[in-house]
Amino acid sequence: MPILITFLNLEKEGQITDLQDTVMNNLIGKTLGQYQILEEIGRGGMAVVYKAHQPTLERYVAIKVLPQQFTFDREFVERFLREARAAARLNHPNIVTIHDVGQADGTYYIVMEYLEGPSLADLLRQQRALPPQQAAQIVAQVASALDYAHQQGFVHRDVKPSNILLGAGGVAKLTDFGIVKAAEGTRLTQTGTVLGTPEYMSPEQAKGLGVDRHSDIYSLGVVAYEMLAGRVPFSGDTLAVLHAHVYEPPDLRALPVGVQGVVSSALAKDPRQRFGSSGAFAQALERTAAGVPVGRQVVEPPIRVAARPGMVQLRPRPVPGWVWALGAVAVVLIAGIVLALALDGGRAIPAVTPTLHPVVTSTAVPATDTPVPTVTEPPSPTPVPPTETPSLAEREEDLLSTLRYRKGNGGIIFAYQVETPPAIDGQLNEWASHVYDIFYEAYDPEARELRGNLSGPYDLDGRFYIGWDADNLYLGIEITDDAHVQIEGGRYLYKGDDVEIQIDTNLSGDFYDSSLSSDDGQVGFSAGDFSLREPEAYIWRPPDREQAGTMIVLAARETSSGYTLEAAIPWWTLGGRPPDETPVGFCLSLSDNDVPGTAQQQTLISTAPTRKWGDPTTWGTLILVDWR
Repeated sequence: MPILITFLNLEKEGQITDLQDTVMNNLIGKTLGQYQILEEIGRGGMAVVYKAHQPTLERYVAIKVLPQQFTFDREFVERFLREARAAARLNHPNIVTIHDVGQADGTYYIVMEYLEGPSLADLLRQQRALPPQQAAQIVAQVASALDYAHQQGFVHRDVKPSNILLGAGGVAKLTDFGIVKAAEGTRLTQTGTVLGTPEYMSPEQAKGLGVDRHSDIYSLGVVAYEMLAGRVPFSGDTLAVLHAHVYEPPDLRALPVGVQGVVSSALAKDPRQRFGSSGAFAQALERTAAGVPVGRQVVEPPIRVAARPGMVQLRPRPVPGWVWALGAVAVVLIAGIVLALALDGGRAIPAVTPTLHPVVTSTAVPATDTPVPTVTEPPSPTPVPPTETPSLAEREEDLLSTLRYRKGNGGIIFAYQVETPPAIDGQLNEWASHVYDIFYEAYDPEARELRGNLSGPYDLDGRFYIGWDADNLYLGIEITDDAHVQIEGGRYLYKGDDVEIQIDTNLSGDFYDSSLSSDDGQVGFSAGDFSLREPEAYIWRPPDREQAGTMIVLAARETSSGYTLEAAIPWWTLGGRPPDETPVGFCLSLSDNDVPGTAQQQTLISTAPTRKWGDPTTWGTLILVDWR
């Protein structure tokens, strides 16, 4: 798609500076409404900011004044005032408070709280790069402001260091909400005037598309990159910068190694592949900046119990409903026979039928000494028609009847939205979902044919729980394995016992395409050795996102018949969360190595009977639902 240039930062281009110098400087020493203009404290592409005094409240304020040339567009002025008044309703400790909006003698202005400190842009000009922890603290405060604004229906559209003001005590405050939106669709955009800053624009902004909170997350990612690297990821003339935002990857080598993956996800070209919220990005950045691997949860190893050979089911299989119904009927029949034929000395004891007595009340009747009882019949209950609520199985069946999905690749896996995320501790005691078996013999990942020495479910068995929320996909897996072997870690963790998931978030596009594409993800997990080696994860696909899965929360426990593994997998590591009630390609596989010291898997089982590595048409189907 060609880039549509809709915004230009004209301060950078030097096209309005002279006009501002000749017109706007005339305000210094004058009174604007009830505000006495003292000095200029900043300027940008869309306004000049002054320090002013408000005598009625004996306080200093900051006044943002709209340049005169903008006031000729009445549509823009009206939207400017409307958006500024709407932004004045935002009340958050990390958002600059708007006190007043108005105009005097044809000059339009916004009155805001005055902060003594510099902007983040001023700080970066002095120090270039900031320490990772300081940068993460600033990102966390701006992210808190953005999440609040997004909840109120605002998208900032112009997150950049000059719009982040630093107050006393290291408090960061975001300013300029709604100003870019006020100019969209007016003559200003049609003539390419003064809207936004190319260095911080999201790809969708650069292409002239609609924006949402993900655009602000991208811009915040650019700010984080600049604070950590001492420069923006893309620089140069406007066209080159916009082109780079849309098509070129940022140079992550300029960042500290620990934060590269997190910042890369915030700067994903596809909005769906970014973090789900600004807060999720900030949390991940804070943890990596502090030297804590994102998502890693250390679990104390339990007492080691000797494993028993052979397949042992960790939990009884669910008893079919018809068995329970048949048992209930049998119990009723036996109880009736016992009551009717209970013996005492060889004689049948007649059953005692209880007598039901009507309710009796005494009512005095004239000319009679004895009260006459009056019988009051108990009221007949009003019949309530039974309400039939479809079972979850019926709802699943109804949904499937409306969808197009792959058939013959194993059972359909339904993942239900969780009300409370499960504790990732390896105990599997907080799951309320279907239990899905993992038992199909899988294909050789290299030769793409059945492995001759597969022993299948007789040597390895597994079952798993699955759930999701807005931020994560959750897995809880029970694995029966007579010998756990861990050979290597990192991108080679598959050489030992491991768990892998493949997901195809664009199922409709890959019904017949057997080649991997950018929407196909692959993540692997290993349980470690329950002693010195911790559980770990690795992201193999898509290639531009390959990295250690330190942002994935993992926990594992050894059991008497194998081990358990739990994982909370951020959606952005899988390429984004699929829409609800939409089929996506999915399979979960277990590999087993029973020979320590060798990197040869003896067993590979999967949820999809036709599963081949690298061929998404052979994967099964996953559907997210939010039913309760």
